[in-house]
Amino acid sequence: MKARNPHSVLLGFLGGTEGLFAKKTLEITEDMLSSYKNQGGFDLLGRTVDQIRTTEQVDAAKSACCDLNLDGLIIIGGVTSNSDAAQLAEFFAEHDCKTKVIGVPVTLSGDLRNQFVEATVGFDTVCKVNSQLISNVCLDAISAGKYYYFVRLMGGKASHVALECALQSHPNMVILGEEVAFSKLTLKEITNKICDGVEARADQGKYHGVLVIPEGLIESIPEMYALIQEINNLHSSNVTEADIPSQLSPWAAALFKFLPSFIRRELILHQESDNSAQLSQIDTEQLLAHLVEAEMNKRTKGSAREENSAPCATSSVLRPEDRCHPTSTATMLMSLAISVCR
Repeated sequence: MKARNPHSVLLGFLGGTEGLFAKKTLEITEDMLSSYKNQGGFDLLGRTVDQIRTTEQVDAAKSACCDLNLDGLIIIGGVTSNSDAAQLAEFFAEHDCKTKVIGVPVTLSGDLRNQFVEATVGFDTVCKVNSQLISNVCLDAISAGKYYYFVRLMGGKASHVALECALQSHPNMVILGEEVAFSKLTLKEITNKICDGVEARADQGKYHGVLVIPEGLIESIPEMYALIQEINNLHSSNVTEADIPSQLSPWAAALFKFLPSFIRRELILHQESDNSAQLSQIDTEQLLAHLVEAEMNKRTKGSAREENSAPCATSSVLRPEDRCHPTSTATMLMSLAISVCR
């Protein structure tokens, strides 16, 4: 930018969109940016809920851009952020605001890929780092020879990260949310499919394996999706978390009661800013490990291979921040898995 116009000034808004509305700016210089280059995170400027959706928010953004005499406003983010950028660009054009709005597709989920966007910023990095970690887990599974690892990767409704990591690291099983939703597989059917795979490997004398799932899988299961929607509606009606279980419909209450206590606690957590469930806080991998272990105990009870066939299940989560420290995270992840099982 300086090469094109030496008088240009780059401003950052402290605290994301809240900083934009309040006009809290920080002039970003080369010296300041040098210590943050090639680093993950939001520690330079920070972030908030980050949405520009309501009339008040759009007006506040326009007022800030006009008062600061901005020639351009760059909004970096995923689907929601770029949707807000498109809406804001149209609003500025209609109201003769000179600020040009630019949306930069940055999302780990890779769900913004289309005929205009070849790849989103961050997707390649997170897939390569997580594939390395999954490969380490696969090696540990082979070395131990008797444990099944359930690994949950980031990714909402789109399973692109899970699929790409599976193609690179070759785990024994991968479950994609899109296939579950398309086939309308129930929680019981998914459990049975995993157990069938475990038994098939046991027939070959293999009592270990790695299963990869996306964090959005739980919303792709029909009965779980319906339960989550009902909980979200109760949240929207200002029902407290403590009162939600008693307000569920009979079928939803029955399903809620069937689930392990840790899943019940996580399902009723307060919603995200876009009124969706906090998928990153729901331990779907632990739920599947719990159900698979129970089902395998039923299948192998009294059989000749009971001791070996019922897997010792352990779960791991690879979160977005793991992309920043591959070596230390791999060590931590493997230590966690081993300590749980041994």
